[in-house]
Amino acid sequence: MLYQSILLKLDEKLVLIHEALSISVLMTTYNDGKFLENSIGSVLRQTYPNFEFVIIDDGSMDGTEKTLSKVYDKRIRYLKMDHLGRSKALNYGLRICKYDWVALIDADDIWHPNKLEKQVMLIRSDRDVIFTHTLFFREKTIEFPLKCPQSKSDLMKLLPLHGHMTNSSIIYNRKYVKELGSYNESLTNSEDYDLLIRMIPNSTYKYADDYLVFYRLRSKSLSSYSVQETKRNIRSIQIKYFSKKGNGVLGKTYVDEEEYLDSWREYFYGNKKNARKIWLSNKKLLFKDYKIILAFIITYLPDSLYEISLESRLKLRIKYYLKKFIRDEKLLNSEKVFKSIVKDNL
Repeated sequence: MLYQSILLKLDEKLVLIHEALSISVLMTTYNDGKFLENSIGSVLRQTYPNFEFVIIDDGSMDGTEKTLSKVYDKRIRYLKMDHLGRSKALNYGLRICKYDWVALIDADDIWHPNKLEKQVMLIRSDRDVIFTHTLFFREKTIEFPLKCPQSKSDLMKLLPLHGHMTNSSIIYNRKYVKELGSYNESLTNSEDYDLLIRMIPNSTYKYADDYLVFYRLRSKSLSSYSVQETKRNIRSIQIKYFSKKGNGVLGKTYVDEEEYLDSWREYFYGNKKNARKIWLSNKKLLFKDYKIILAFIITYLPDSLYEISLESRLKLRIKYYLKKFIRDEKLLNSEKVFKSIVKDNL
């Protein structure tokens, strides 16, 4: 009984500490005016009330300032700057945030009302980096889910090829981020992936086991040049941080780790013919994994269909329908929340 009483008192003390913890919510925006009402509204409707909301306008020219002038909440701090790029806008935001714990939200994404509350309860140390599962949507329809890896080692295995985590799902301590050099201002995009690679190895990885972020998929939001620029940036980041052998992150299972990583990087971010060439030159690698066999076949598709296959997230879509079929309670509950948010607003 004494042991239970001590635990109960510790839990009560922890709850009180978390209730007093203040968060800086940080958003950067550039010409996202038509999405801001829903995104900002989802922050202001959080069940966890102790936060400031810093919005950095990176020189928008679409009436963003007028849209924000209609929203009044004492927690909002709106600052407009010249258009310098997202990395510089994020770093500026980090400098002016009042509080050390920072929760990011992209200007076109939406939060579940319980997002902050559930993540704040997981905070224990300055090295905590806390995520949550994400549902991807287009217009008013959920298209597929993205779950957090179960462990830090699982996430580390994904990082040589993908960022995997969504920007709007993260909470971190800005002191830790500043120790790492903050966001790389030389990058025109993918700065979140670059920071994630530097952040995760020495962090305490955690996640709220629920779907608390709704990530907007925009139709034709990027030009073909922007898509290629993003791919080039991702590849340069991967080459910078991972040796040719991938730092052994895949484990002993992949004895041809160098070729394994090179082939997938060509497939996703380079040239499909180069990926095919690598797989043809190493038959053991080609037949080691059904995913490689499928990707190898896809490289023979016309370019237009090949690009569609990359964007379709087929594996995640299949998982989504399976989860709906087995009545995954967390997913279905978050879907209901999403539908209630978008019913009249999107």
